[in-house]
Amino acid sequence: MSENTKRAILAGAKRLFIRFGKRKTSVDEIARAAQVGKGTVYFHFKGKEEIWDTIVGEEVDKGIGRITEALERAESAREKLSTYIQVRYQVFGEELDILNIQQGVLDEIFPEITEILGELKTREMEFLSKILTYGIERGEFREVDVELLSMILVAVLEATGEYWIKQVRLVGAESAMNNLLNVFFHGLLTTA
Repeated sequence: MSENTKRAILAGAKRLFIRFGKRKTSVDEIARAAQVGKGTVYFHFKGKEEIWDTIVGEEVDKGIGRITEALERAESAREKLSTYIQVRYQVFGEELDILNIQQGVLDEIFPEITEILGELKTREMEFLSKILTYGIERGEFREVDVELLSMILVAVLEATGEYWIKQVRLVGAESAMNNLLNVFFHGLLTTA
């Protein structure tokens, strides 16, 4: 019962946060959405901030879990990198509910979203460093500065992320990703 109540509180709060933002959502409204009393909300959580942090943590863990599972199925470093980029955009574009906030609400809670993306950025650096190191150790990739290249890749993925999430669905994210990976693996120069 207690875990079901906690899940109901989180589900109700998530719906409200996505629709109205964190600032405009009260504990009273969360209690109503979860069909519990305000005291029950405070029994499970210290307040709205803890509820937000729990939801964000679960969303990040969900995305990271999906990426980790996909990477475990990939064999080669090239396949792992391709899989990482593909699943990353699927996760960010389709699965992280808390990032699917209405634009007006998104503007309001931009600092909190920036915090979420900062946490994801740290995790991305770890994933990419592992993939690049794996590729170097297997002889698939040439020796490179893994930390620097990981930072560059994260920057490229961040810069293209919003566009791909919002726009490329219209023209095909898979084609766009394949073009990016083609340039990454083969460069821009023709062979001499």
